[in-house]
This record gives sequence, C-alpha cells and structure tokens, in this order.
Amino acid sequence: MVLYHWLVCGIAIHVAMACTYFEIRPGPSVPTLVANTMEWMVPTQPGGWRAVVHPGQGSASPTCHGGNGWVGRYAYFSMENPALMDPSMNASTDGMNQHGLTFSGHAFRGGASYTPLKNRSQFRLCGEQLGVWAVTQFKSVAELVEALPSVAVIIAPHTTSQPGLQWAFADGAGGSVVVDYMGGALEIHENSVGVLTNDPVYSWHLYNLDNYVGLSNRWPRPGIGAVPTEAGPVPQVVGHGFNLVGLPGDFSPPSRFVRAYYLREYGMQQPPDSVEQSMVVATGLLNSMHILQGWAAPAPSENGTDYTQFAILKLPALKIVYIRTYKNMQWQKIDLNHLDLTKYQWLNLDSHSSATDVTTGFKSN
Repeated sequence: MVLYHWLVCGIAIHVAMACTYFEIRPGPSVPTLVANTMEWMVPTQPGGWRAVVHPGQGSASPTCHGGNGWVGRYAYFSMENPALMDPSMNASTDGMNQHGLTFSGHAFRGGASYTPLKNRSQFRLCGEQLGVWAVTQFKSVAELVEALPSVAVIIAPHTTSQPGLQWAFADGAGGSVVVDYMGGALEIHENSVGVLTNDPVYSWHLYNLDNYVGLSNRWPRPGIGAVPTEAGPVPQVVGHGFNLVGLPGDFSPPSRFVRAYYLREYGMQQPPDSVEQSMVVATGLLNSMHILQGWAAPAPSENGTDYTQFAILKLPALKIVYIRTYKNMQWQKIDLNHLDLTKYQWLNLDSHSSATDVTTGFKSN
C-alpha cells in the first residue's frame, strides 16, 4: 500500500546500476535477512569495492547544487568504490547503521525533485545522499517515515544510462518500506512482499505478480486425458521443473521481481529455523539473479554492460553483514558489534577467486 503521497517538483544521480533486493522473513524466532545485489557497467578496478565504517557525529557536505550538508548522529557501514566515487561524497547505495537501519539504492527513472507544500525554506537534501542521510539520522524505519515529508529532495534530470534512485529501507524490528520520488510526488510504500528491483514503479510490480498465478510448486497435471501415440501417451510429464514453466528467466527489472518473489516463496514453504538456513535460501536465490559480464546488452551510450559486482546479506537485528564479490563468491562476514565505530576505517574486499583446498582432508580406515 502507498503510505504517503505528496506533491513534488527535479533529480540528478550520476550512477548506472540495476539491483535485486529481497528479504527472508522466517518468523519471530529467526531474524529477518535482507539481501541485495549491485550491478554496474563500469569494470571493477584494482582495490575494488570497500566495506567502510563511518563514525557518528561526522559532518557531510552536499553533492549537488542547492543541497544542504548535515551532521550525523549515528555510525554506519557502507559499500563504496573509490574508483567510481569520491570517498568524501558521503553517498552510497548500500549499508546499515549501528542500530540496524539498512538502506539499498536502486536505479529508477521517472523521479523528480520533491518540495513539501508547507515551509519551503526547509532542509534540502541531494537525492543521491538519501540513504546515507537516513542512517546517520534515524534508528528505525518508523522514525525515517515520520521525517521524510518535511525534507526537500533535489533530483537532477536523468536518462536510461544515468538514472535516479529509489530506496528500500529495513530495520531490525521488521519495518520495511520503499521510497521513491515519482512524477512530482514522494511515495512511501510498505514493502509488503519484501522485494524490489527497478522500473517501473513499485506498485506496477505488485500488479504484475498476478500475471504468474499459473506457477506452482506442485507436480503438474495436464487436466486432460492422454492420447496413445507412437511416442507414447501424450501429454505427460517427462521430467522435473515443468511446474515453473512461464517463470521469466531474463534480467529485466520486471522479470527479476517476479523471479525473486515466487522462487523465494516456494523456497520458504518450510521456513528456515536458523540464520544459517536463511542464508542457504538467500544464496540460492542470489545465484539465480547473478549476472555475468556480457549477458546484459549495453545501451547505445554505454561502453560496458551491467554485471553483478557484489551481493550482500544484512541482518539488521544482529548488526551483521555478509558480502561476496563478482570474482570471489565466498561470503565474507563483518560484525558491526565487534568494530570500533568511533573512527573511520575501511576494508578492501577480496576480488580474487577463492576455493578451500580439502585434498588433505581425505581419510582412510
């Protein structure tokens, strides 16, 4: 449902990405797991992506003309790439703060700058900084939702290759919303299905799920009698997997949304009873979203193709994240509870393929 809908006014984000976000919600005894992929058309440079810790009480400068800076309250972790963005920008599209509020930014076209109807002299935020601003200011989704209507957001004109952003926010208490600035309005959607990709607007994707009600996790039945032929009785089921005929397999945003939702729901028929089991479900689903270089065709103005540069799992209630990169699919764990959040620090994520050598583990009787 759309929780809020306000009139707006323009937007400028200088990134090109497509991502797939989903949540694993096992129930009250197992914490929610938030998963996200990050696709970018620029090849990862040596040093690549970094996991960065920003201390609380830091000051942030605006990244756009007319925007305001701010002073943060809370420390946060974020994913950043020095080769693609200035580390001093205070802008990131993936992270989590010390209280477990998480943000995930996704490419989105059709947004426009938002100006509240009342008090037009209010704080003005650069659109690409919304995620970082949110986690430096608030502990929960509820606090963020309450504040957003009074914050003006500056969004520059965008194109297919230079899109704007929409955002997924989640917290350790189960709060989960999608925020976008579409067609002159701030829209905050309750993320009831726990999935987000890219265009079109979030509500369109919800309606589109109805087009795949024929999918099933049960053995298919033709519904008609078989006819004897020289090839044997037809029609008949001759192998596994036909229950998912019609599930879209391409990497467009609508197809990824449908695939993430239905495959997750089928994989959750027996809800995970531990974080480890949730990770198994999430990893399997992320594997179905993984994009290799060369699979996604570039737009005429682009020099490269989008591919999955990293995937991330976030446990807001536990303040733990797991990260894997394009070249190293081994999960790397970061526990915010064991980091010094009072100082700036960063970690270069391993971008080389790794495998565990188990040769010496063989035993004989």
